[in-house]
Amino acid sequence: MTGTAKVEIAGKAAVVEQEGKSVRVLLHEGETLYAARDILKACGTKYPEKWCAREFRDQTRVRMLKLMYPARGKTGGMNRRTYEMYFTDEAGGLAILEAIGCDNGVRDWLRNEVLPYKLNRPGAPKPQPICEPPIQPTAQAGIGDRLEYVNN
Repeated sequence: MTGTAKVEIAGKAAVVEQEGKSVRVLLHEGETLYAARDILKACGTKYPEKWCAREFRDQTRVRMLKLMYPARGKTGGMNRRTYEMYFTDEAGGLAILEAIGCDNGVRDWLRNEVLPYKLNRPGAPKPQPICEPPIQPTAQAGIGDRLEYVNN
């Protein structure tokens, strides 16, 4: 699977899409959460809403929260409506992948593209990679060696 697109909606919500499959992502209290229904649907589960409701009710190892997610408008932007969805964190998403059967290509896409995707808080700077400048030898150390060579 190739061509993953990440579309941010209003800073705290996003959609990760690829070849007709999509997973909604939400920033909640500084933590990136993923729509459990979308992960299950991408894997081909027939009734993802029932699976989520059962897991939420039984409080299994898949930690889920029921949160409001903003609906997309006709033009793709933010809409005032919201609806309840079950969300899980990265560890819960991996537990879902272990618990159900899934096509290897979809499983790899979810593991390598979707679950590592993190949203930042609105207004927070994007994390920059740490680049250390190369260590330059001081000019004085080289001059002393040269002077000793000339004097000898």
